Amino acid sequence: MSNQPNQRANPNSPPPPTAPWVPWGRPLALAVAVVFFISSTFPVIAGLSKNTASFPKWWGLLDVVLAFILAILAFVVVGLAQGR
Repeated sequence: MSNQPNQRANPNSPPPPTAPWVPWGRPLALAVAVVFFISSTFPVIAGLSKNTASFPKWWGLLDVVLAFILAILAFVVVGLAQGR
């Protein structure tokens, strides 16, 4: 008797079902990528700038707000993709 652990019990049975497709999955992923790209430009521009004191005050606030939004979106993606 030969034991082959990687074979299915019934070779004619269909594969297990996949998770259903969600219509908002791709737009959410695209939004996260866009926010990540925009948020990544802030430290790059600040690192290349010779005089960061000349930046307007809203620059830092916008950087923090975008980072917060990116963190929220990351938690949303992880929460929605749980178990998939």
